[in-house]
Amino acid sequence: MRLEPRSPRVLGGLANVYRARGRWVEGARLLEIAISLDPLNPDWHLVLSWMQYSTGNLRDAETEIRKAIEISPTNERAHRWLGHVLLAEGKLDAALAEMQQDQSNRDLALVYYAMGRRAESDAALAKLMDQDKPCAVAVVYAYRRQLDQAFTWLERAYGERDTALVGLKGFQVDPLLKNFAHDPRFAAFLRKMNLPE
Repeated sequence: MRLEPRSPRVLGGLANVYRARGRWVEGARLLEIAISLDPLNPDWHLVLSWMQYSTGNLRDAETEIRKAIEISPTNERAHRWLGHVLLAEGKLDAALAEMQQDQSNRDLALVYYAMGRRAESDAALAKLMDQDKPCAVAVVYAYRRQLDQAFTWLERAYGERDTALVGLKGFQVDPLLKNFAHDPRFAAFLRKMNLPE
């Protein structure tokens, strides 16, 4: 930041550090500056959308993610994230349509469960377990309120050094994971990760 204070790459990188630390408002501020300097980078819109989602601003999160898709219509990650935001908004059919574009087993397991399609949710979860993504499996179990299994898989993610754990602080504010983050075991796990509660 001292060397290149107006570099979108530097601003976005620091915003991602803030995201991992749970400092969403500060991260969003940096991303807004990065977007003003590099408005056609879909990644900045994606991360800003995540920050807005994390502060409970679902409408703005959806708007920002749609900007990313407008810039990069084939960005599967953007469609997957839009599906996640739509799921949080309760727009299940629209969420499923977006998630099917990416075929992420984690997100399909979530949306099928929300739709009451338990067999399809279980099938997607089983595929996810085979993909060696323990943090993603923990998220599905947490959403399904199967908290013992969620914490078992979270411990496995820790043991395997799953890089997805970088987003762990976001679980505290994710409307889909409220029960998980309010469990005392979650605070203990944050301490284990040396993250502020």
